[in-house]
Amino acid sequence: MNKKVRFRSEKEDFGAAAVIWGLFLFIGAVSIYLTAKKHDIGVIECLRKLVSEEGIQGKVLLPALFAIPFIMTMRCLLSKVKRRIFLECGLPVEADIVDVIRKPKRADRLIVRLPDGQEIKSDGFYMSIDTFYFNKCTVYKLNGKYIVSEIYNKRS
Repeated sequence: MNKKVRFRSEKEDFGAAAVIWGLFLFIGAVSIYLTAKKHDIGVIECLRKLVSEEGIQGKVLLPALFAIPFIMTMRCLLSKVKRRIFLECGLPVEADIVDVIRKPKRADRLIVRLPDGQEIKSDGFYMSIDTFYFNKCTVYKLNGKYIVSEIYNKRS
């Protein structure tokens, strides 16, 4: 039985982007609420004063607060678009999984040997499965670049 598992890169993880969005929204909301309470005004009035009366600092503060979550979300979306392009236009190649690089507090990476003998590293990934049971993967090649799409165990 050849069980195939979709390989999901850490760059495609919307969960991390959602957590960052939530964290930054929480920090922004609490900051505005505490500032409004300190000056004894409403939250909406505090936002209006921040943007209209604080000059350049107020106009830069809100976009700066959301720059990091926005960049993470765009990174996820671009990675998903890149994967779709590779899967639609790329050439599928069966490759061997040589090793798994595991580092504490970092995403795991696969070392993959292509049929021509070249070894490449995959993008980092977080998976709940034990990758030691898998020895093959499907790699898509497009314009000299590679992307791992699924891993599986092929029994000889």
